[in-house]
Amino acid sequence: MRWSRISYAQKIHMARMLTGGLKRFMTQLRRMGVDENYVEEIETLTGKAIELKNKQNHLRSELKVTTTELQRVLETLGKKVSESKVSVKVEMEQPLWTAFGINDKK
Repeated sequence: MRWSRISYAQKIHMARMLTGGLKRFMTQLRRMGVDENYVEEIETLTGKAIELKNKQNHLRSELKVTTTELQRVLETLGKKVSESKVSVKVEMEQPLWTAFGINDKK
């Protein structure tokens, strides 16, 4: 299966399984360039991927909280704008409405 098509969890599992196998059979794979440094590099990259995924999940949760807060604030703002428009329409002549950003006809 192509690397780009497998899930994050499968990638991490595959990397861990690979490093375990590389460590176990390192003597047979040395002539192919597999040594302690090579395995350590894969383990370091796996750890970094896990760390970044955790950070990404944390940021997603923060985004959800912030989005909910923004929606609440925008809802309140919308109510205030609507109330203010009504006040302006009642108290001011129609030609002056544009000074308040109101383009309504009546």
